[in-house]
Amino acid sequence: MPSDPTTWDPARFASRLLDSAGEGIVVYDRELRYRVWNRFMEARTGVAAASVIGRVAPELFPYLREEGVVDQLRRVLAGERVQSAQPRIWQSPDGAPAWMMTRFEPFVDEGGAIVGVIAYLLDITARQHAEDELRRSEALYRTIIESASDLVTILDGEGKVRYVSPAVSAVLGLQPSEVLGRNPVERIHPDDQEHIVELFRELTRDPSRGQRAQYRVRHADGSWRTLMTSARNLGDDPAVQGIVATSRDVTAWEELQARLQQSQRIEAVGRLAGGVAHDFNNLLTVIRGNAQLIMANGALPTEQQEELEEIGQAAERAATLTRQLLAFSRQQVLQPRVIDLNEVVGAVWKLLERLVGEAVQLTFLEGEPLGAVTADPVQVEQVLLNLVVNARDAMPGGGTLVLETSNLVADEAFARAHPPMPPGEYVQLSVKDSGVGMDAITLSRAFEPFFTTKALGHGTGMGLSTVYGVVKQSGGFIWVDSTPGSGSTFTIYLPRTATVPRAAVVRPSNSDMRRGSETILVVEDEQLVRAMTRRTLERAGYRVYEAANGAEALTIARELGTQVDLLLTDIVMPVMGGRELASALQLERPDLCILFMSGYTHEREAHLSAGGGISHFLHKPFTLDELRGRVRLLLDQTPSAA
Repeated sequence: MPSDPTTWDPARFASRLLDSAGEGIVVYDRELRYRVWNRFMEARTGVAAASVIGRVAPELFPYLREEGVVDQLRRVLAGERVQSAQPRIWQSPDGAPAWMMTRFEPFVDEGGAIVGVIAYLLDITARQHAEDELRRSEALYRTIIESASDLVTILDGEGKVRYVSPAVSAVLGLQPSEVLGRNPVERIHPDDQEHIVELFRELTRDPSRGQRAQYRVRHADGSWRTLMTSARNLGDDPAVQGIVATSRDVTAWEELQARLQQSQRIEAVGRLAGGVAHDFNNLLTVIRGNAQLIMANGALPTEQQEELEEIGQAAERAATLTRQLLAFSRQQVLQPRVIDLNEVVGAVWKLLERLVGEAVQLTFLEGEPLGAVTADPVQVEQVLLNLVVNARDAMPGGGTLVLETSNLVADEAFARAHPPMPPGEYVQLSVKDSGVGMDAITLSRAFEPFFTTKALGHGTGMGLSTVYGVVKQSGGFIWVDSTPGSGSTFTIYLPRTATVPRAAVVRPSNSDMRRGSETILVVEDEQLVRAMTRRTLERAGYRVYEAANGAEALTIARELGTQVDLLLTDIVMPVMGGRELASALQLERPDLCILFMSGYTHEREAHLSAGGGISHFLHKPFTLDELRGRVRLLLDQTPSAA
């Protein structure tokens, strides 16, 4: 039967209301005895109301006096309303701490007299945990930002620095106090300022879009550092209220990129130079050879004889230039062996002293014990001479020139700083002068062929390009450090070898020009070179057959059989090249003499031919004496051809 609402019990209703409250409610009388202890308090403290009601608070819980709660209660009894400044930590029945915020109010009767105190206890444990987590998170992010190597900056709406991380000291050499409140554009390179200001405006106009920029900023020491910055407008974020920019110093990376691009550009020029030099060598072979053939006829008027000699001299100078181009393009024919760089320097020391003159103080710091390297000693001497001459010319008023050798173990960090050099063991040779140095533009073009800063007629621009080519072809690397007014240092790194250096082999002279009667098959795709070679050999008494490519030569050789005593062939030809031709013929004639000729080669292709026969190499452009001498020497080494 439903209850009658007119008969409800106010006391019972009040009790239920207190027990259903979502906060703790405690009532004290004027003697500070507990009169109310609702169910929330029982749940949070594990203390039943029956154990509390009627008991004096400070006697039951002595800590209330120690923590000043009793004093607060007395103030409320005097008519004050008191709010706890700090939350109190209660121990829950399960042992977990609970944070309570307490508010005290006077409890008055119908006549307005204060008869006790009402305490409201709000459980703020969840909020306290959230605040603690927020503080930990803030501390973590602050630690990350302040320990990061990247620079973090917060700008206000006017573009002034409101916060800057400690990394500003490492990146720009500045203290945070020198940056705060200032506009960072003041330190940006004049050429980059307009771009950065526009990006700031863009961030202000469209906060949803982030921006990235690379620009130069002046360091405290006056130098320029390149920064890569990512920025975002977080003005709507109450925790930030500004533009956040994260900047990384990419100066070293940019320098490495520039060096890599320079290296790639030089490689491209080198490939072009190698092709040009090959064509020049074929032309020079014809010019020199025919001039010598005419001179060999004799009975020429003196004037014509002199003109032919001038043609020969000009051709020789042109041949020297093509050799330099081939060195730069790493297509020069080298004769590498295991050498000691200290011995190479010692062999040319007297010449170096004469080259630099008395105005330059020449010093050699000899590394001991020095590892061995595999390189052509003649070309290494040429490299050394070119570098010393270059250094001498950079010191017109005299100065100091230091040559130094040493061993080097290049670790990963060193290799990363010297691309494309891999980690490993090297022997280094450095040439350091106190000359005028080079600016960035000159440095970027130092190894380009025909580039020179010398006056007209005082340099070909091939010295350093030759150095570059020989070093690269020897499997090494070259690095340049130079500053205007502070001199230059060229450092060569050659891979170290475990083999012990040995004495150079004395090669027979090519000057033997005895005539012969053997049969020679000449294979050359350039008709002018082929005709000149045929005439030269025929005048020396040889029987000569000729072919324009390997396939044609293979047919002729099979028809002639054992009549062919020597194969003289170019390496690079259409249809079938010289190596393929030699391999095919050596299967049929293992004892066949083979003499390769070429205007360029990457790996001395002549010495990579199939084994079994006797093979040599003749580099274009060659003289008639070299041709006749090499042919005769090779035939004399073959018993079947004698």
